Amino acid sequence: MGDMFGNEVVVEETKKRKKDPNEATVEDPKKKGKEAPEEDKKDERPQIVRFASSLGIELDLTELKKVNESITVKIANGQEITLFAYNQKVGELLYQYFKMGIMEVVSKEMKDQGEYNEFLLKWVLKEMAEKELRYGLRPLDHVIPLKGRVYIKIDGYRYHARNTGIKYGVSFEPVYEDVKNNKFTYRCIITFSDPSMPPISAEGTASPMSYKGNTEYMRQMAMKRAEMHALAIAFPIGVSVEEVDMIPYDEGVNYSAQPIGNVIASSIDDLLGGQNEVVINAPVPEEGSESVLEE
Repeated sequence: MGDMFGNEVVVEETKKRKKDPNEATVEDPKKKGKEAPEEDKKDERPQIVRFASSLGIELDLTELKKVNESITVKIANGQEITLFAYNQKVGELLYQYFKMGIMEVVSKEMKDQGEYNEFLLKWVLKEMAEKELRYGLRPLDHVIPLKGRVYIKIDGYRYHARNTGIKYGVSFEPVYEDVKNNKFTYRCIITFSDPSMPPISAEGTASPMSYKGNTEYMRQMAMKRAEMHALAIAFPIGVSVEEVDMIPYDEGVNYSAQPIGNVIASSIDDLLGGQNEVVINAPVPEEGSESVLEE
């Protein structure tokens, strides 16, 4: 074969070269079971250790396990168990929620509220399990998902208050009544048999604008909201009084025209009334057909 100038060109076929057994080779350490380079290693440490390490904190797993066994948590039946046993029981409750269909219901409600992802679902279920383990509150009966968080219903606060063993009484007084426009504000006062405990009070307001349900019972709804707020202050669940958020009512806001999750919560302190004991008593409102998200 020649090139364009008539010179002969020899073309050699490329053949697969046989491997010289004496030739040094670079082997894949992963295939030979040898230790891989440092950058290829997978960090097998527990997540908490890796997280602490990223913050410049080195945790000793052995010491962590000792701490896990030394910390105790008081649960609903009054028993104190180790943190390790507590976490095990939380896991058992999560398994029950899965087998009993509670997880499926919670997942559906979160999707209906437009606040669903796998992480939030896990977090909400874990919070429900902890509320049940520590306070005896049942998921969906006492605690519901609300916009990616857990919300304790008035039934849950009543249940918790009675389980504390503290003797208390509930009374109500009207603060504002506009029968024509069906708008009411009531104050709930919680008094204790122990004279050293001062009474606690809080207000609740209800009107057709603030409630997505039967507007025939606005007076009862105002009383119910007041009781909910007062119970949350008197018998806080898992947080201090200052951290408890409630669903507020603001003049001129049409709450019935928007999802309840869009309502900006305000501090319970803003809803407090006077601290004087009240002698006017009214019957405690019973659970009715009210919307659970408006409690």
